[in-house]
Amino acid sequence: MINNEKAKQELLPIEKQFIELKLLRHNKFSDVFLCRHIFTLEDVMIEKFSYSFPLKAGLSSYISSQTMNRKILSSISTMHHTFDVFRNSTSTWYISENIEVDVFINCEVLPISQAKYLFFLFVQTVQILHNHLLAVNDWRPKNFYMSSTMIKFMNYSELTPFTEVSNEKGLVYLTDPRWMAPEAFLSKRYT
Repeated sequence: MINNEKAKQELLPIEKQFIELKLLRHNKFSDVFLCRHIFTLEDVMIEKFSYSFPLKAGLSSYISSQTMNRKILSSISTMHHTFDVFRNSTSTWYISENIEVDVFINCEVLPISQAKYLFFLFVQTVQILHNHLLAVNDWRPKNFYMSSTMIKFMNYSELTPFTEVSNEKGLVYLTDPRWMAPEAFLSKRYT
């Protein structure tokens, strides 16, 4: 039988259990790293938010909504899975699965059965998000990881709650038009 008190003393705090291997991307409020767990040698992605206390209201709201979305949606097969959320007074970490993907967007024609299956996964993802009253405003390929058999939506920061929007006096949301939802260009109210 293992002595639980001794095991607790030997276990490092979670923030010391990972080695940063490389920076994967820099976001507005955070950095995403490929990290290795020192005990299991498993690679994970960790999105790290660093801040000083007290936390600014905008950043606090952003982290809270992203945490809620991750907890609700990360068990869905087409969403990036979050294993754990770590918080203390100076940082928040999202510890997530590492996805090694053979991205196939290289101008090759896909077999029709494969294209139908991947399209089904996209539609299923949209339907699940809409059922949770969430929308994706930015459908750029960088927000998805794809392989020949899998699609994963990766960027929880691009999820927005359903609201009614009006473009009557100009565009409310603008990104690269190639990846915007068509209704974003309507000059009237839309959901």
